[in-house]
Amino acid sequence: MNDKNLIPFNERTESERREIAKKGGEASGEARRAKADASVIARAILDEITRSKEGVEATVRYAALKQQAAKALKGDIKAVEFLIKVADEMPKQQAEVRHHGDVGLTIKHVTSGITPASSEEEVLKREGIGGPV
Repeated sequence: MNDKNLIPFNERTESERREIAKKGGEASGEARRAKADASVIARAILDEITRSKEGVEATVRYAALKQQAAKALKGDIKAVEFLIKVADEMPKQQAEVRHHGDVGLTIKHVTSGITPASSEEEVLKREGIGGPV
């Protein structure tokens, strides 16, 4: 299109502006419905039952998360971040994951005010596990 063929919105008549707004609203509603439909379909697929190579039945959601967990255990930072976000344990802005050593991972809370535990004993203490009985 040519710029000289374009008419600014404020120079259009009231009926032209109304018609343009109506078409925009219809397109917006159609896009919103399409997105909602895709969401329903994705949830249905994730809830389908699948059978693993070993013959174990599980939902697609479970199988996919297991695969991500296996990658995370091998040191895949993106898999760790994905699992944290899916688990909704930390807001996106606060999660910082660093690779440490060959396969070790350190998860640090950046702005949450929570500091990572320095030892397993500290974790058990925070969780109220261990200590004198």
